[in-house]
Amino acid sequence: MAGKAAVRITWHTSFNRRRGVACVDAHEHAADAPRFGPCGTTSVPYRPVDASLLPGMEQITDEESGLRTYRVTGGAYYPSVTTVLGATSTGGRAMEDWRHSVGPDVARHIAGTQAAVGTEVHERLSLYVRGLDPWRGYGNEWDRPIDVRGHYDQLVKFACSRLETTIASEAAMWSHSLGVAGSVDLVAVLDHTWGDMSGKLAVVDFKCLRSPPAPDKTDTYLAQCAAYAVMWTEHTEQKIECMVVAQSVATGGVAFGIEPAGGRHLEAFVRRKLEFDMLKIALPGRDYAPRAACDGTGRPHGAHAESAAPPAKDEARRMERGTRPFIVWMTGLPASGKSSILRELRRMVSHLVILGGEETREWLCPTDHTRIGLGRHSARIARLAAYLYRSGVSVGVATCSPYPENRHAARGIIGADTDGAHLECYVKCPKSICEERDRHGLYEKARAGHMPWLAGEGEPYIPPNTPDMVLDSEHDDPAASATRILNVLRHRSLVA
Repeated sequence: MAGKAAVRITWHTSFNRRRGVACVDAHEHAADAPRFGPCGTTSVPYRPVDASLLPGMEQITDEESGLRTYRVTGGAYYPSVTTVLGATSTGGRAMEDWRHSVGPDVARHIAGTQAAVGTEVHERLSLYVRGLDPWRGYGNEWDRPIDVRGHYDQLVKFACSRLETTIASEAAMWSHSLGVAGSVDLVAVLDHTWGDMSGKLAVVDFKCLRSPPAPDKTDTYLAQCAAYAVMWTEHTEQKIECMVVAQSVATGGVAFGIEPAGGRHLEAFVRRKLEFDMLKIALPGRDYAPRAACDGTGRPHGAHAESAAPPAKDEARRMERGTRPFIVWMTGLPASGKSSILRELRRMVSHLVILGGEETREWLCPTDHTRIGLGRHSARIARLAAYLYRSGVSVGVATCSPYPENRHAARGIIGADTDGAHLECYVKCPKSICEERDRHGLYEKARAGHMPWLAGEGEPYIPPNTPDMVLDSEHDDPAASATRILNVLRHRSLVA
């Protein structure tokens, strides 16, 4: 689909077959691969992060449904990241068809076996990266389960051996801003073999698959990693720069999904978390209460206020480092550069979610293009932005919002209690320049009668009289405009 970025997927398949599984012979290891000692230890340094930054939490699993809840410090109950993604998966129908075709007993056996293999592989890899014996409890290598050994060998060779330093393994975390919890496989610094990602701090997630992954499946895994990246930053204040999903396939090979942290994958997770909230699924331990009821400081209030509020020391650290959430509301003609400026801003600040524009056109697009309908659409975006802001997430909104009443209503929904964290920016650009930059042919379609509602062509665009900022996108490139916004955010002590 036009405008949708592709996931970078690379394949590594140089391995031998032995007894029908993928194994790695000693002579096949690269020169800089780990050296194995008597216990199968690795030469990749393991320097764990301060344990006090990652306090424990209680996992509660429903045996029948498989849904997981975590009870975190302070008493809040959060669903697991995988529970959120599983409940909002679009592949549910295909899974049901598969269960029907093979029968419930066979399906249950295959799913259970695959889950057991994945758990076993993860346990072995965790021991490996910590320099412990990954096969303790087994005799010689032929006593090891074949399918487990195959996935393990592939992931060690093509993923674990390419780490410069590992700082966390199977780390349990949660995010007060996202309202989820989970356990990340690895947090590590990548070595020199990863191209432009080399030397960066990454979330690394392992998957054991029966067949090669489809791109949408890799997208889901990267959304999972994006949530882990937010959790890690909230707990440690260390910024995750990239995400790696290493997908070992039983028939041979490892597929990597490699992306910068956050971006569209964080947006995808936020969208699915909102969908999950609307489902109001009852989770084990406590009926799930969506984190939508918050006061203006980003802290929930009401029945779950005490349990869900972030610890005071976390709030103090965020304030001290200038990491308060904010909302940048961009208004202007179509193709004036609103989304481009926000994408540049996202390069400068961490974990900025963009609403509107190409990033969310598939799921956040107006259906009623009348003046009243556009007002409702603008209000819907404002409510979503307010929800994210009050949950501690910074938001950039790219929408024409062509009428003054749209922008006034949005400001009212977001609230006056944002204390300078709401920035309205008018992206000023002549219509003729917008038409030249119009990659989607919107103005041409409007003149042909296919989009008679287009602001600036079929319908008027009324610029704001008193915006917080006016950005001249005719003469300034997106990076320069984003820098101007960043300077204002710094002046208001919203970013460091």
